[in-house]
Amino acid sequence: MKLLVADDVPALRWLLTEIMSRDGWQVTAVGDGWETLRIARRWQPHMVLLDLDLPGPGPSRVVAELQSLAPSPVVIVVTGMDRPEELLGDAAVHVAAVVKKPFDIHVLREQVKKLNPIPPEGRPPGRNLASGGGI
Repeated sequence: MKLLVADDVPALRWLLTEIMSRDGWQVTAVGDGWETLRIARRWQPHMVLLDLDLPGPGPSRVVAELQSLAPSPVVIVVTGMDRPEELLGDAAVHVAAVVKKPFDIHVLREQVKKLNPIPPEGRPPGRNLASGGGI
Protein backbone atom coordinates (compact mmCIF):
# COMPACT_ATOMS: atom_id res chain seq x y z
CA MET A 1 0.00 0.00 0.00
CA LYS A 2 1.61 3.22 -1.18
CA LEU A 3 0.85 6.58 0.44
CA LEU A 4 2.17 9.91 -0.81
CA VAL A 5 2.29 12.69 1.81
CA ALA A 6 2.44 16.16 0.24
CA ASP A 7 2.95 18.97 2.76
CA ASP A 8 5.38 21.88 2.89
CA VAL A 9 5.91 21.57 6.67
CA PRO A 10 8.84 19.18 7.26
CA ALA A 11 7.77 18.24 10.81
CA LEU A 12 4.29 17.27 9.63
CA ARG A 13 5.73 15.23 6.74
CA TRP A 14 7.94 13.40 9.24
CA LEU A 15 5.07 12.78 11.68
CA LEU A 16 2.68 11.48 9.00
CA THR A 17 5.42 9.30 7.52
CA GLU A 18 6.12 7.73 10.92
CA ILE A 19 2.49 7.12 11.82
CA MET A 20 1.35 5.84 8.44
CA SER A 21 4.41 3.60 8.13
CA ARG A 22 3.50 2.02 11.44
CA ASP A 23 0.01 1.44 10.07
CA GLY A 24 1.49 -0.63 7.25
CA TRP A 25 1.81 1.98 4.48
CA GLN A 26 4.88 2.42 2.29
CA VAL A 27 5.22 6.22 2.52
CA THR A 28 6.95 8.80 0.37
CA ALA A 29 6.81 12.44 1.49
CA VAL A 30 7.25 15.55 -0.66
CA GLY A 31 7.19 19.28 -0.03
CA ASP A 32 5.74 20.94 -3.15
CA GLY A 33 3.17 20.48 -5.90
CA TRP A 34 5.65 19.80 -8.71
CA GLU A 35 7.34 17.05 -6.72
CA THR A 36 3.92 15.64 -5.81
CA LEU A 37 3.08 15.22 -9.48
CA ARG A 38 6.52 13.91 -10.45
CA ILE A 39 6.57 11.26 -7.73
CA ALA A 40 2.92 10.30 -8.27
CA ARG A 41 3.51 9.67 -11.99
CA ARG A 42 6.53 7.48 -11.32
CA TRP A 43 5.56 5.76 -8.07
CA GLN A 44 1.76 5.36 -8.55
CA PRO A 45 0.54 5.74 -4.95
CA HIS A 46 -2.78 4.27 -3.86
CA MET A 47 -3.53 7.35 -1.77
CA VAL A 48 -2.33 10.96 -1.43
CA LEU A 49 -2.56 13.15 1.67
CA LEU A 50 -2.48 16.60 0.07
CA ASP A 51 -1.96 19.98 1.70
CA LEU A 52 -3.56 22.72 -0.41
CA ASP A 53 -1.00 25.40 0.40
CA LEU A 54 1.97 23.79 -1.35
CA PRO A 55 4.47 25.77 -3.41
CA GLY A 56 4.16 25.08 -7.13
CA PRO A 57 1.07 24.50 -9.23
CA GLY A 58 -2.30 25.29 -7.67
CA PRO A 59 -4.24 22.60 -5.84
CA SER A 60 -6.90 22.27 -8.55
CA ARG A 61 -4.19 21.45 -11.09
CA VAL A 62 -2.49 18.98 -8.74
CA VAL A 63 -5.76 17.16 -8.00
CA ALA A 64 -6.79 17.12 -11.68
CA GLU A 65 -3.42 15.71 -12.75
CA LEU A 66 -3.52 13.09 -9.98
CA GLN A 67 -6.93 12.01 -11.26
CA SER A 68 -5.59 11.68 -14.80
CA LEU A 69 -3.22 8.93 -13.65
CA ALA A 70 -4.18 5.33 -14.26
CA PRO A 71 -4.96 4.10 -11.74
CA SER A 72 -5.79 7.35 -9.99
CA PRO A 73 -5.03 7.61 -6.27
CA VAL A 74 -7.55 8.40 -3.55
CA VAL A 75 -6.96 12.03 -2.52
CA ILE A 76 -7.49 13.22 1.04
CA VAL A 77 -6.98 16.95 1.50
CA VAL A 78 -5.35 17.98 4.78
CA THR A 79 -5.66 21.74 5.16
CA GLY A 80 -6.08 24.65 7.50
CA MET A 81 -8.12 26.57 4.92
CA ASP A 82 -11.75 27.33 5.73
CA ARG A 83 -13.19 26.74 2.25
CA PRO A 84 -10.99 24.26 0.39
CA GLU A 85 -13.70 23.57 -2.19
CA GLU A 86 -13.40 27.17 -3.44
CA LEU A 87 -9.67 26.76 -4.02
CA LEU A 88 -10.15 23.38 -5.68
CA GLY A 89 -12.92 24.51 -8.03
CA ASP A 90 -14.10 21.72 -10.37
CA ALA A 91 -11.37 19.40 -9.04
CA ALA A 92 -13.19 19.24 -5.66
CA VAL A 93 -15.31 16.35 -6.96
CA HIS A 94 -12.14 14.23 -7.09
CA VAL A 95 -11.33 14.70 -3.40
CA ALA A 96 -12.47 11.78 -1.25
CA ALA A 97 -12.28 13.64 2.09
CA VAL A 98 -11.10 16.84 3.75
CA VAL A 99 -9.39 16.79 7.15
CA LYS A 100 -8.97 20.20 8.77
CA LYS A 101 -5.70 21.29 10.41
CA PRO A 102 -4.98 21.14 13.22
CA PHE A 103 -6.29 17.60 13.14
CA ASP A 104 -6.72 14.75 15.55
CA ILE A 105 -4.39 12.03 14.23
CA HIS A 106 -7.01 9.39 15.07
CA VAL A 107 -9.51 11.15 12.79
CA LEU A 108 -7.01 11.25 9.94
CA ARG A 109 -6.04 7.61 10.44
CA GLU A 110 -9.72 6.62 10.43
CA GLN A 111 -10.28 8.46 7.12
CA VAL A 112 -7.24 6.76 5.60
CA LYS A 113 -8.45 3.37 6.80
CA LYS A 114 -12.01 3.98 5.57
CA LEU A 115 -10.93 5.19 2.13
CA ASN A 116 -8.12 2.69 1.57
CA PRO A 117 -8.59 1.46 -2.02
CA ILE A 118 -6.98 -1.92 -1.33
CA PRO A 119 -9.34 -4.52 0.14
CA PRO A 120 -8.26 -5.92 3.55
CA GLU A 121 -7.39 -9.34 2.12
CA GLY A 122 -4.90 -7.68 -0.25
CA ARG A 123 -3.10 -5.72 2.46
CA PRO A 124 0.28 -6.75 3.76
CA PRO A 125 0.55 -7.24 7.51
CA GLY A 126 1.61 -4.09 9.34
CA ARG A 127 1.86 -2.71 12.82
CA ASN A 128 -1.25 -0.88 13.93
CA LEU A 129 -0.88 2.07 16.30
CA ALA A 130 -4.19 1.23 17.94
CA SER A 131 -2.79 -2.13 19.00
CA GLY A 132 0.15 -0.84 20.96
CA GLY A 133 2.54 0.69 18.45
CA GLY A 134 1.81 4.28 19.50
CA ILE A 135 4.06 7.28 19.49
